[in-house]
Amino acid sequence: MVSRAVVAFGDLYCHPLVVLLFSAIDFLVYCKNYPTWKFQFKLFVKGKELWGHIDGNAPAPQGVEALSKWEIKDAQVMTWILSSVKPHLVLNLKPYKIVAAMWNYLNTVYNQDNFARRFQLEYEMANFTQGSLSIEEYFSGFQTLWANYSDIVYANVPAAALSAVQAVHVTSKRDQFLMKLRPDFEIAWSNLMNRYLVPSLDACLSEPSS
Repeated sequence: MVSRAVVAFGDLYCHPLVVLLFSAIDFLVYCKNYPTWKFQFKLFVKGKELWGHIDGNAPAPQGVEALSKWEIKDAQVMTWILSSVKPHLVLNLKPYKIVAAMWNYLNTVYNQDNFARRFQLEYEMANFTQGSLSIEEYFSGFQTLWANYSDIVYANVPAAALSAVQAVHVTSKRDQFLMKLRPDFEIAWSNLMNRYLVPSLDACLSEPSS
């Protein structure tokens, strides 16, 4: 039996078995919130071909034998959820008898609207610096914040203007990454920024770490 050691982030964490199945890089450091957990968990359940139990596309059948098999699969997904939340949340989820209801409860309680989520991400991005992290750890965390932020911003941008907004973000993203490196990388990023053609973020990453 797998021990109930956990990777904690807020009220949600991942059971080691689920972390292994997710193959999530830097999960311990950067999985802090419900949207991240939701994204990972959704992919995992889809990979098991059981997402229909959550989104309603696989409703409970009528026949006794078919219903019994459906309940086993539904209970399996519920077990995965219960194995990936903190103990006090298990009690909150106890009243829900099917996984769709359990999922809806978590979504209602933990899912922020886009305005609140965007504000939170902007705050985290403003305060995120390399600090004691390695270049690779810093880059991974920085990319995660920007990806989550971009998903929200781009959803409200008209298709005709999207490429222009993305181009602005590419430059802003690179500049913020360089500015928030530790002081010992100042010479490297200063040289990069003073070039006639400033390289991409991926190219910048290889230079400070080389």
